[in-house]
Amino acid sequence: DCAESGAALNWHVDPYEVYAFNVEGNTIWEYFDLDTGKVEEVEIGEMDKAIYMPCGITHRVRIMSETRTSVSLVLPGTLNGLPVHERR
Repeated sequence: DCAESGAALNWHVDPYEVYAFNVEGNTIWEYFDLDTGKVEEVEIGEMDKAIYMPCGITHRVRIMSETRTSVSLVLPGTLNGLPVHERR
């Protein structure tokens, strides 16, 4: 599915909060918006802007350029005030 869709990371849910930006390349982050019940998207260019993806939100990242270098900062996640532990 990833090869057909061009996704770098197919649909998934992270057990942590993510802050990410592209140093090189372009991506589209698609996520399920709990408020609207729809899939929304945010396009992020090279050195353009950062995205925050909360813990527990279903999302994927599509690479729109030939190359991509990104930086992600992650924080331990919480849902309903309780810590989320990553399964290994």
